[in-house]
Amino acid sequence: MGDFKDINDGIFEDLLNRLDDEGYSNIPSQAHNEIVDLIDAQYEDAEMFKELVSEAIKIIKKHQ
Repeated sequence: MGDFKDINDGIFEDLLNRLDDEGYSNIPSQAHNEIVDLIDAQYEDAEMFKELVSEAIKIIKKHQ
């Protein structure tokens, strides 16, 4: 179980880095909340990770 948590934490860190590269810190708080909801969904289903990143980037671009 520890290995899965380490992998999941690594995925989460990669996600935050990628979102920051896309402009995450420059969007309104409501958009942050939408992205947090997507991140919560990722913890429920790791297979959603690629879709999560894609959807989060769409939200960021919509608010830039």
